[in-house]
Amino acid sequence: MRTYFNSFLIGTAAVFVLLFIGLTALGLAAAGGDWKSFEVALGPIRLFTFERDGNTTSTEIGIGVVFVALLAGLVNAGGAAVLRRRGRPA
Repeated sequence: MRTYFNSFLIGTAAVFVLLFIGLTALGLAAAGGDWKSFEVALGPIRLFTFERDGNTTSTEIGIGVVFVALLAGLVNAGGAAVLRRRGRPA
């Protein structure tokens, strides 16, 4: 059980950090360029919002990043379970 929990935590943390860095870079690129306002979402769950209003810009990293990271952690734990079962002799 501990192996699956560790796999879940590592997968969740890795995807969260990668999404956070990637979306921050996207926000910096959008602010540096003359991009118009846009939103990145998975249905109603918002991942990222960039707004430009005149001379001001704002970025928001949404709660969807947490959901995607948790889902990735579950997939990672599932992969660990499959690999562990395949390694056992029948």
